[in-house]
Amino acid sequence: MGSILSWKYVTIRQFQQISQINTELDKIDRDMWILSILHGKEFEYYETLPLGELAELIKQLDWMTVPFHAESQKPFKAGGRRFKLTANQNELLAHQNAAVQKLWEEGGIENLHLIMSYLSVEVNIFGKPVKVKDPHEEFNKRAEMFRDKVSIYTAMSHMLFFSTFLTKSLKAILPYLAKEVEKLTGEFGSPLPTSLQTETP
Repeated sequence: MGSILSWKYVTIRQFQQISQINTELDKIDRDMWILSILHGKEFEYYETLPLGELAELIKQLDWMTVPFHAESQKPFKAGGRRFKLTANQNELLAHQNAAVQKLWEEGGIENLHLIMSYLSVEVNIFGKPVKVKDPHEEFNKRAEMFRDKVSIYTAMSHMLFFSTFLTKSLKAILPYLAKEVEKLTGEFGSPLPTSLQTETP
């Protein structure tokens, strides 16, 4: 079984699923659900493992105690294509701004891939925007691709950069994501880095 040893390999979809795990479960059950989500195996598979083998797999989750630091905003890749977030709020159309706020208010982290799609544009190797024939169709395809191909690490890094330009309601996105990560890492006794402890103004 391949090992996942960094937040860089956890997709937005996986992070959304991990965030939905019942917090009232005991630690072993939560760890088994995390393993199930990260490796795509049924929960029952881990229930049937010898305790020693299960303990070794759970120990592999120790990487979750290592906090990650947001990188500077730069183009990111998904599905063999390049994307970048809109550079500042002045480049975000009014209807997009309203749509992003509504998506966050209605779904929160469950709509993160949709928000990323709204805030992103595809660029060529020279950093120039790529023209699309059907923006609506492209938005939906891009959102689903982001959900499965973009890591939560990349999403956090870019949201941190973009939050500088967002309205007050949108600035609630990053602290919420940070709290979700802190909730996961907190179970292992590791604090979240200062760079991700952004407060809503």
